Amino acid sequence: MANEDYGWKPDDQISFGQSDINFHVKKRKQNGPVIALSVLCAVLLLIVGVGALYVSLQGVAIVPGSDGRIAIVIGKNDGGSPFDVAQNGPNNIEGTTLTASIKLEDPPPLTTSPVESNGSLSTREIAAKVRPSVVGILVSDRYSSGLGSGIIMTENGLIITNHHVIDGATNITVVLESGERYTATVVGSDEQSDLAVIRIEAENLPAATFGNSDAMQVGDRAIAIGTPFDLSLMGTTTQGIISAINRDIVYDNRIMTLIQTDATINPGNSGGPLVNEYGQVIGINSMKIGQQFEGLGFAIPMNTAKEIIEELITHGRVTGKPALGISGRMLNAATAAANNVPLGLYVSEVYPVSNAYKNIRPGDIITKINGEDITDMPTFNKLKNQHKAGDTIKLTIYRDINFYDDLPGVTLEINVTLIDEDLLTEQ
Repeated sequence: MANEDYGWKPDDQISFGQSDINFHVKKRKQNGPVIALSVLCAVLLLIVGVGALYVSLQGVAIVPGSDGRIAIVIGKNDGGSPFDVAQNGPNNIEGTTLTASIKLEDPPPLTTSPVESNGSLSTREIAAKVRPSVVGILVSDRYSSGLGSGIIMTENGLIITNHHVIDGATNITVVLESGERYTATVVGSDEQSDLAVIRIEAENLPAATFGNSDAMQVGDRAIAIGTPFDLSLMGTTTQGIISAINRDIVYDNRIMTLIQTDATINPGNSGGPLVNEYGQVIGINSMKIGQQFEGLGFAIPMNTAKEIIEELITHGRVTGKPALGISGRMLNAATAAANNVPLGLYVSEVYPVSNAYKNIRPGDIITKINGEDITDMPTFNKLKNQHKAGDTIKLTIYRDINFYDDLPGVTLEINVTLIDEDLLTEQ
């Protein structure tokens, strides 16, 4: 969950005392302090009078909070409390009894010159079509709160967002474009892909149309819609182009293959849609690189997200994730050189439930997967995650029985069958 601190810091106190500078006016009475005090009083009276007039015209209400706080509301009060949060926290459930799938639509075929109309919409038309399908998501726990965006997937309340938007939240509130608020429950969430599905109890919602992200090319128009910074900015629409496709970004020791765009993406846009020129959602906005850079936004391609989202709806999690069944750490170049061993993943433990337990030992160094060098943990995870549980991969292993002698170790090639990651969590 993204946390933002929008606190305030009072100005340093300024002490008003007697001046060290004396003003002397020959043959005139010194009335300066009296005049200054009179002007100050007049200004204060004017401010108070204007404030009282404004309050009398707008109306004022005192609204108590359940924790003893009060708020003074000037202007229209709809009867709600400014302290209100979602009444019920999200109930994490293992999938749903529903089955839902995402249909990815191809762009309309070019039947005439590309200069002529081929189903492409203006930015105004895209905003009018897609904005009703974009929601704001308010999240909170005991200590903090945050804000994100989401995409209405089905008319009966399934909503797509990012895992990091709802991760750890005890209260999730969905705000529709109309301003209606609903308490949401978590259907499923996956940290590795940074995808999540939540649900609200509502019907006849304006579901988004999803497009084929594989059809996107560099230079295509791209529109991002979301709720940056504050709920009052919900529905913010920005436009740019597809800057790159299949961009590998290292995040939390894993490599994510994303769409890059220069459409502005800010904190709060996470979970919102990246849309093509036909009004089809082709990506889920996920991150912006660095506050000091502009025009570096990234989205999860819909063709990547489709299968994961459908698994989250059915099972509440992604099943069949591949695992080798070991734990260990990467040896950096300095450590490897100091110990006269190759660069790779040093194995510290092998789990008995795994197929690797037969042939891999603690102390082994895994240097390659299917012939490709392992230079860091993101590379190891990427090579492993290209497969599914049940697949067999070939590991190249360096084994030194005695690290303290001067004899070199041996290099082995071992076939290992990947297991379901769920088996490790059951240990």
